[in-house]
Amino acid sequence: MSPRIRGLRLSLALLALALLAVAGLVTTALLITGSATVSAGGATYTGTTATGAPVSITVNADRTAVTEYHFGTSGSGIAFLWSPCGVGVSYTPSFEPIPISSGSFSRTTTYPPLFGVSGRDQVVKGTFFNAQVAGTVALVFPDFECNVETSWTATTTLAPGARLNGDVDCSGAVNIGDAQKIARRLISLAITQAEGCPDVGEAVE
Repeated sequence: MSPRIRGLRLSLALLALALLAVAGLVTTALLITGSATVSAGGATYTGTTATGAPVSITVNADRTAVTEYHFGTSGSGIAFLWSPCGVGVSYTPSFEPIPISSGSFSRTTTYPPLFGVSGRDQVVKGTFFNAQVAGTVALVFPDFECNVETSWTATTTLAPGARLNGDVDCSGAVNIGDAQKIARRLISLAITQAEGCPDVGEAVE
């Protein structure tokens, strides 16, 4: 084999390794970027708590706040969260905007003492990830060891025009293929995308 061919093969191998390295870095960046992102503005996310109660979370159109949430079923009287102190939660709504910061939101509601039981805080937390949101709802008792918590998850169908951060080809998912297409674009190679999908580097809202 001539030195020229050996040199060409070496160059191609180094280029392949460089592309893989770039793809790995881009994948990591995509996952980090997408780890706390509200992907669907004006949408309602629905799901359940770990105890089986229904959950709904509604986000405003510009994705800056949770406009309302509902945990449990109004009027059911069936507690989905029950503390050792004998206080339970069967339904809890919120109709006040809760700011979303870095993809997360939190609300603490303080209740006065009830039937001689200490006052308590009800804490709702959630973090968005693409078309999902997950978090916890808890009862916290400052004066007693009666705290209780359950997890919850909810999902939504992306609203028309909504896109996932890092979904380069508009396939509806963020994966290694998106990273590879970004790497190809970096060295001016052609890529395939769904019709109407914005080009790599194109500014989108």
